Amino acid sequence: VSYSPTAGGTWHIFYLDTKNKYGDGTNTLYIKRYYDSSTTVNTGNYTSYYTNSSNKAAVLADMKKFNPEWGTNDGAIGNTNENQSSYLCYRGATECAQYVQSGVGEYAIMTPSVEMYMDAYNQWGGYTSTTGPQSYKWQSTSASGYNVGVNGSYPNTGYQNSNSLSTGPNNIFMTSGSYYWWLASPSCNSANCVLYVNGGGARVNISNGNAYGVCPVVSLGS
Repeated sequence: VSYSPTAGGTWHIFYLDTKNKYGDGTNTLYIKRYYDSSTTVNTGNYTSYYTNSSNKAAVLADMKKFNPEWGTNDGAIGNTNENQSSYLCYRGATECAQYVQSGVGEYAIMTPSVEMYMDAYNQWGGYTSTTGPQSYKWQSTSASGYNVGVNGSYPNTGYQNSNSLSTGPNNIFMTSGSYYWWLASPSCNSANCVLYVNGGGARVNISNGNAYGVCPVVSLGS
């Protein structure tokens, strides 16, 4: 799509929110920046982002906005994984302004949450009869996060089996090869782990503290 924020980049249509799930209005269109290996963030630097924030109400509101199952079932940021996720989905983070084109984009977040990612993936319909639709669920553990799977099956703790994802049009859902980018959601596997897209394994995986990429998402409004 034709979109030219200060940070530049190539942008693609990512998700159409037909039911106002993410609160920006029915039929809000979200666009996502194409993966750029130079756009990285070390989530280890944000292990206490919410805890140390001077604007806790706004940070928590965005965490709930993009992780609604987490917000309904937990809704309290305490673990490292929740602090890191809150940074990744907070529109007021300093880095986000460079991704907003004046008069076009409403706001930006650093990268999609796992709920929006899988909602978008399933809306596209690129899954096969073998893999089936992508699945997620909030799981009450000491880590307080998401478990992900395929077609309603969750064989692992927090992550998928390999070869569960397709790249999608223009590699919008996964960058093939040894490329990885964060999702703005905590994993139920560990109080330290955030979910990320694993291009080498074609799945959503879990990790902490590595300088993986981010793929900023912009709301264009309804």
